[in-house]
Parts: sequence; structure tokens; C-alpha cells
Amino acid sequence: MAVRIIHLASFAGNIGDVANHEGFYTQFKKLFVEEVVIEKLEMRDFYLKWNKKQFDENFVDFVNQYDLLIIGGGNFFELCWDYSSTGTTFNIKLEVLRKIKVPIFINGIGIDDTKGTNLNNIKKFRLFLEQLFSMNNVFFTVRNDGSYRIIQKYFDEFSSLIYKIPDHGFFLSEVETIKRYKAKKEIKSIGFNIAIDMAGIRYKNIDYNIFINNLSKQINYFLSNTNYNIYLLPHIQSDYIAILDILKLIKNEYARTRISIAPLIQGQELKTFRCYKDCEMIFGMRFHANVCSMSLGVPSLGLITYPKHGNLYDELGIPDRKIEIDNPTFFDRLEQELSNIIKNNRYCDMLNESYHEVREHVLIEKSSVYSELKCWLNEKKII
Repeated sequence: MAVRIIHLASFAGNIGDVANHEGFYTQFKKLFVEEVVIEKLEMRDFYLKWNKKQFDENFVDFVNQYDLLIIGGGNFFELCWDYSSTGTTFNIKLEVLRKIKVPIFINGIGIDDTKGTNLNNIKKFRLFLEQLFSMNNVFFTVRNDGSYRIIQKYFDEFSSLIYKIPDHGFFLSEVETIKRYKAKKEIKSIGFNIAIDMAGIRYKNIDYNIFINNLSKQINYFLSNTNYNIYLLPHIQSDYIAILDILKLIKNEYARTRISIAPLIQGQELKTFRCYKDCEMIFGMRFHANVCSMSLGVPSLGLITYPKHGNLYDELGIPDRKIEIDNPTFFDRLEQELSNIIKNNRYCDMLNESYHEVREHVLIEKSSVYSELKCWLNEKKII
């Protein structure tokens, strides 16, 4: 008899989330001998912006039909939402939460105070955690982006009950459609992932137009000194705004002949990551742009515009592979990276070799948590 699982997460609008989920499925299903059927429940349907569903009695009745409820991954536990009963986008009242009888697996969730928080939201989330753990039916994991430090900062009394796990985007390389794709290495390429959303955070200390102008100069310089191509790699639709702003400043000949823009195709989101495999290095702003490039064996330079993305590199033990875009030396560092590629045809290979230890650490950390998860699933008679 198949194990029936309902997975509450975001599957629409950000290909990084899709990479995370697909990487998760490759790992999670290995724990089971029997057939596993995972049905998807879109988290954004519950957001105020979409407002199609609520975390109410109907939600409880629905999830209680399954053998397991998985929540996440994703950065769903931002502590900034005053309207919410938990201070987060998971806006569930405690009396409703108590009625969930099915075991709950909180899967590599992001916990975040970057957008601000207050004492009331912290209190609400603490009450949520108290209720959740008192039910004795939860396995709680946070992703390796500094979320565990947020737990220790505000909710240290629960830290011993929570596991830190690598984001499952690190296992994108094991997804069959990605594994089968043979990279086009006959044409050398590098990739840039540039974001414009959350501009008040990303570009708080540097003017966006100045940033794009200087970045475009660096790209023009690189193309004029190599035979490389450039991939511009959007993860959500608004990334195309930044891409178009860059293209306006690229030499027309280069823009027409040596720059490719990756697709965003609903239902076929992983096609974008084939372009990642074609690249020798990725310069990425988004969290999963960095995570997924590492998974695919492509060295990265983190262009940090959101603090938690920099925390990822710290937790991996490679803080030298990131730089904040408002750092006064940012463009010097970018120029140096591009010059290294120009002058040393083994530079990217050497970087990739140095990432081997990082990938090994990720595997060990994941295996350790999965050993505990397997015991929990067995205890709950799910496997």
C-alpha cells in the first residue's frame, strides 16, 4: 500500500524552489521501500496576495487524510508579518494547529528576521513552537543559511529539538532530467543571475543604476577579451527587468551573438538549470543560484544582496567565495575574478576541485539528519 504524503510548499513563481523540491524528492524517497505518493499543495494560495485558501478547519480535514504532512522548504518563517497568528506566512491559529493529527515534517525551512520583526511576532512564533512540539508529532529542520542561528537568537529553548540540514537544492544534480543532460562545453560560458526584487534591501547602500552600469562594463570587458559566451539566468519573472537593463548597456554585437537568456517555462522549470551546467562559473545573487551551481559542479561567486545568502557561504566554510555588492572593493573583486578566467584556462577547474570538500561536507550533514529522520518516520509507523 502506498504512503500518501501532502507537501505544502511553493511550487509556482521561483525556479529555485522547484530545484529545492526536486532535489528533496530524490533523497526522501530513498528512505522508503514501498511506493510513495506525494501530492502538492501550493503555499502561495494561502498568502494574502493570492488569498485563495486559509489555514482553517477545511485545511485540517484535508491534511488529516494523509500519512504525513511536509511543510517546506522555503523561507516561510520570516518573522515580520504582523497580521499573522504565528508572525509568519504560515498563518495558522493554535486551536487549528492542535487539530492536525498527522505527523508533520518541517523540511529545511528558512527562518528570517532580515525584513524586521518585533516582540509581538517573536512571542507569537514562540507560542507556535511550544504548541507544535507539545503535540509530539513533528520533525523540524532548518536550512543551512543562518536559520539555526535565528532559532538560537530568539528561541534557544527549542534549539535542541531542531536540526540544521543542507538545502535540498544541493541535490539537484541527482534529479534524473538534470543528470541526463550533457553540458555543452565546446562553447565556453559563464553565467550571471541578477535580481531586482526587494530593491529596498538589495540596493539599500548602492544605487541600482550605478551597479548595473558597472556590471555591464565588466561584462563588455570580459567579452572583448575572450571568446566566451554569457548566460543571463532569471529565477523569477522580475529578473528579466534586470536582464533588459543590462542588455541596454552591452555592446550590440555582443548582445546579439554572445549572450543567451535562460527560459522560465512553467512546468518545465528545471530546463534553466541545464544552462547552469553549460557554464564554467556562476555569479549569483539568489540563494538557489549559488546552491544549485555548487550542486552541479560549477564554481560560484556569491553576489550578496541579502544577508542570509552570505550566511550560506559562512556555514559552508568558504566565505572567500562571496562578496557584498555594496562593499567598496566589489567591482575590483569582480574584475579580478573575470581576469583570472581570462588569464588562466584552468582557473574554474581549480575552483571546482576546491569545492569538492564542501560537497562532501554537505553529504555528510544530510546523511546525519536523514538517519534521525528515518528513525522518526519508523517511530511514527510511516515506514
